[in-house]
Amino acid sequence: MTNGPTASPRTQPSRRTVVRGAARTVPAIMVAGAAPAYAASQCEATSWFAQSRIVYTDPDYSNANFDAQATLESTPPGAMSIQHWVTANREQILNWRIPVGFPSTGGGAEAGATIKIPFDSSYTNPTTMGQPLGVDRFKAFGAIQPELYTQNLPTPVITQTSTSITITFPEAIAPGSAGVFSFSATAVGGATAVKSGTPYTQTATMDFTPITY
Repeated sequence: MTNGPTASPRTQPSRRTVVRGAARTVPAIMVAGAAPAYAASQCEATSWFAQSRIVYTDPDYSNANFDAQATLESTPPGAMSIQHWVTANREQILNWRIPVGFPSTGGGAEAGATIKIPFDSSYTNPTTMGQPLGVDRFKAFGAIQPELYTQNLPTPVITQTSTSITITFPEAIAPGSAGVFSFSATAVGGATAVKSGTPYTQTATMDFTPITY
């Protein structure tokens, strides 16, 4: 597959999996003082966690092995997963695509939210990540209830080191914002290892302070 999957994984995690793996949070605490209904309220810092594996020998491998992701059933609700595929005719090239979205029916995030993407020892030479694709591409890559996403994420600052990529949002993220991040790498063991079914795992964690409106 050259361009990767264009639809969300057909096998979604159970609600129990989502709550345990994809969104770790504590009960919301309102900002001190009574606030009118239209004012923003801040909650405790929380995280979304996503993980998926490329196992090339699995049937329909690019739509399988989504171990954890944030969904509209998460707390707070949202969208973050790690889509994955292998470049056709160059099976040593591994690709990951990370859709991230804050639905208009949920809340946004305070300025300073970060996404951390650690590099795994199972691949080498990760590409430099560019600015995210916009909300239209987010919808094209299998968004659940795409009508809940209406604008691009604010422009992030992307920092890459020898061990990870960190994406920081200096501005607050408004409800209805979405985008897609992606990068590639070379599999350790090359195409032979990929074709034999060697698993290649990728994770990402988004840390942020939710804001409801």
